[in-house]
Amino acid sequence: MIIAIFIPVIFASSKIFPNIGLNKNFLQENVLNMNEFTKDNYTEIRTTANHGLGNITVDDISFAYLELGVFNENINHPLIIEDILNNNLEINVSHMEFIETTSPAIIDNLEDEISDKETVTIKLNETVHVGYNNSEARYLIYHSRYVLASLLEVYVNNGSIITELTEGVDFTMDDNNFLVFYYEDYFNVGPNFNFTMYLIWEYDLIIGGWTIEQKEDEILEITEVEQELTPEFHYKFFLLGWRYDDMDLDFDSKVLITSWEVALTVNPLDKEEFNDHELMLNGIEVNIVEHLNSDKSLQIKLSDQFTPASSYFSLNFTSTFRLKFEEPVGKSWAIDRLVSQREIRERIYFCNLISGPRHIYLENVEFYEPSIYLEEVINTSSLFNRDVLFVDANNSISNRLGLNVTIPYLFVGETCPFSIEYFTFQKLKIVITDNIKMPLVGAKIEVFHFGAIYGTYISNKTIQPIIPLKSDENGQIVLYNVPRGNYTIRVYWEGKFVKEASISTFNEIYYVYTSIIHTPLWILIFGGINGIILILGAIFYLKYKKLR
Repeated sequence: MIIAIFIPVIFASSKIFPNIGLNKNFLQENVLNMNEFTKDNYTEIRTTANHGLGNITVDDISFAYLELGVFNENINHPLIIEDILNNNLEINVSHMEFIETTSPAIIDNLEDEISDKETVTIKLNETVHVGYNNSEARYLIYHSRYVLASLLEVYVNNGSIITELTEGVDFTMDDNNFLVFYYEDYFNVGPNFNFTMYLIWEYDLIIGGWTIEQKEDEILEITEVEQELTPEFHYKFFLLGWRYDDMDLDFDSKVLITSWEVALTVNPLDKEEFNDHELMLNGIEVNIVEHLNSDKSLQIKLSDQFTPASSYFSLNFTSTFRLKFEEPVGKSWAIDRLVSQREIRERIYFCNLISGPRHIYLENVEFYEPSIYLEEVINTSSLFNRDVLFVDANNSISNRLGLNVTIPYLFVGETCPFSIEYFTFQKLKIVITDNIKMPLVGAKIEVFHFGAIYGTYISNKTIQPIIPLKSDENGQIVLYNVPRGNYTIRVYWEGKFVKEASISTFNEIYYVYTSIIHTPLWILIFGGINGIILILGAIFYLKYKKLR
């Protein structure tokens, strides 16, 4: 009886102490592999989320009516007022002509040498007829009606010849950028004379609300490691031009120009990759074929009656991008590593935008992360300091647990590493048995997560696995603080592969039944001793039975 009691205890103790040594080795294996991801390895295309918009030029302008410029400076030049009141000076605008675009509006987010400019600089020719009769002032002071117009060139026609005037010699500019022309001194033909002036002005039309916007309510869900996405975009702008409303340059008196009809060429960047065009002018959909040039730029004609302050350009289009997760571990989308203690891990995602329009960034791309729950998230970060957004995936529509993670915006050619740091509270409890469902002691297992060996660092290229685990006297192995999800284990007995099984953190315990024919040594010894005792007892009984 003493032997029967103490032999199992001795063998049980021999199983306990190896497990203590195993845990010690496990702690040594959990030293963190300090891999750092820096901008030396990954470079951002842009530091800000700006689309490249291309350029806009003015092709022509129709002037509904002619506007006389500001032709005196009131208090500062009273003699001109006297000349006008006494009909000694007459000024009329007979013609206004668009000459050319000298500088288009342009926004190119990738070319640093190009300065972004949201105004179209145009050149206008204003024809002014002047007549004087015994003028007392003997000079003309004149400025364009259009706000901040700049005088480039001045020509005069005396009826027989057109002559370009030279600033500082034939005319001057005052402190308010008014043309000051002493016509009687210049012509020197007597008190009565008529002449024509051709004033070449440079003027800026403002491109207002000029943007490309990705459709906000469209969530692009990525379900494959590499996948094509076709988001919808909205390209829009309107024109603004200002004129002086009073006969002076009081900036507070400026009002919007409403009398122009403008023809434009809109030349978006990456326009060759635009599809499914839908063009609206002044809120009305028009036939895109009639406005699409051979080079894929868009033309607004004078017949479209596109006017500053009241017209709106709107182009809806789609474009195709290809997004890829680099070196993901299976469908986990990422690599995974232990970062602190035993329960704080980090999942790192490497998203690469392979192809698509170069000047338009992609956003609103979402993927499902089933391994991390909302309450387990510690923080998120990205290498380029871009926002990593996530929401609880447990809602009435999807009816699934985990996170819906929104990838930071990306330009084509970028890989933007981002991470989610989270707690791991789950455990895997496994019981391995032999062919008669008795606990198998000393069986080794390897653990795989998404096809990669599980450990403190899980990736396709670099791993830090835990040491092979051995089942205890109860055939049991327990892994604590593992990420949530599904796992695969491989069972080895005496160095040979025995069985592969799928397990999950969603079950409390898993039994893995093997076909191993196995009788524990302590059972054999204990059974042998009991057998010997029984035989000795039988011999003793038979011997003394004869003596009686």
